Amino acid sequence: MVADFIRSTRELVAAQRDVLLGYLGAPPPHPTVPAAVTAPTELPVTAAAPVQPTSAPTSALDTITAVIAERTGYPAEMVEPGLDLEADLSIDSIKRTEIVGELVSRLGSPVPVDDLVRARTADELACLLGASGSPAPASADVAGVVTAVIAERTGYPAEMVEPGLDLEADLSIDSIKRTEIVGELVALLGSQVPVDDLVRARTAEELAGLLGGLPAEPSAVDSSAVIAVIADRTGYPVEMIEPGLDLEADLSIDSIKRTEIVGELVARLGSSVSVDTLVRARTADELTALLGGETTPGPAEAEPVAKSSDGVVPTRQVLVPVPAPDEPTDDPGALFGATILVFGGTSSAADALADRLSAHGALAVPVPSAGELPEWVERVDGLVCLPGDGPLLPGGFAFIKSVLARRPRWLIAIDEPAKALGLAGFMRTVRREHPETVARLVELADVPRDDEALVDIAVDELRTPAPNPS
Repeated sequence: MVADFIRSTRELVAAQRDVLLGYLGAPPPHPTVPAAVTAPTELPVTAAAPVQPTSAPTSALDTITAVIAERTGYPAEMVEPGLDLEADLSIDSIKRTEIVGELVSRLGSPVPVDDLVRARTADELACLLGASGSPAPASADVAGVVTAVIAERTGYPAEMVEPGLDLEADLSIDSIKRTEIVGELVALLGSQVPVDDLVRARTAEELAGLLGGLPAEPSAVDSSAVIAVIADRTGYPVEMIEPGLDLEADLSIDSIKRTEIVGELVARLGSSVSVDTLVRARTADELTALLGGETTPGPAEAEPVAKSSDGVVPTRQVLVPVPAPDEPTDDPGALFGATILVFGGTSSAADALADRLSAHGALAVPVPSAGELPEWVERVDGLVCLPGDGPLLPGGFAFIKSVLARRPRWLIAIDEPAKALGLAGFMRTVRREHPETVARLVELADVPRDDEALVDIAVDELRTPAPNPS
């Protein structure tokens, strides 16, 4: 039905054209074929050299119709020989190039691919493909023909097209251009390999192997090449990347970075293994095995690597909870004479802690705001930060910095995990830069509603001697 509609539309346009030409005084064109005729409509071909479709072999036309239907998804009965591939069937030049490549691989043809792609109808294609192609050159000449066609189609000098260069990564030949090259090669050499497989070939050497009937042999992959790419993409020294180290757990290489590494490796070394499988590889050893053609690599055995002064070879580190290093001291004078600031928390909790510290002989001063300490405050022995409405950092950073400038003995922060963002790293930094200060973060899953319970926690931390937890 669709084909009838297209044919009727074409006849209507032709009739309107005849009327307009007659009105303008132009000679009438040749009469069009009536709609009742069931044979394929013969129309003038707009190519540079018109071809008479009457000589098209039926077998070639059937193959052409089948390939067009297969590549476009149209029903075969809808692809009439006289329909314009672009105007009537909306088949663009890229899809026509694919179709021509497939046709040449099945039928063979001495006609240049460009001429075939410019054919407007299935009839014209059948006439061009009607003559049998010349015999393919000997396999020894296949590599030379491949190199010559690539050079001709890309403009590169032939000596620049080395057999092992990656067509896309090294020569910037995209899929459209590779399809044109493959179509030309199949026209010259013939091939039983599907066009899609030829287009996926990464190098001229692989193309020559497929066109010459030789399976592409995977080249041996050295683990040093894999390690070099990992080092290049991550910035790690090469000697730091042991073959058995876990890329994610030991080297902190996430899935996005592993995908980049795999893409680079495939571009350089080639691989028949899917990218997803390569990205899931856990170690450089496993990557090497997969790229070398092994589908089930065994467990990697770490080889000894010479140590270098440039860095330290990483080892697996696992965080586990450990008991607190010490219990609070029983010394009643542990806090005697100390000046301790109390910051944050509710006013009742701050007052309760100040009272308890005073009972231990300390001078406790609640601080209502987070401004920097005035210069006349010379001595601060400790700071206790109670849980408040919001996080301690970054708002309290300037205040804590001014306290640290007085070289205190204690810096204790008590808060919920959700509000303690950044505090753990901050405390580690304080312990490194102020080794004389006991810096601790106490994270409470549930902050006690009872002020006395919160005060007990704060006083116990002050009375627990160094060292800091690591």
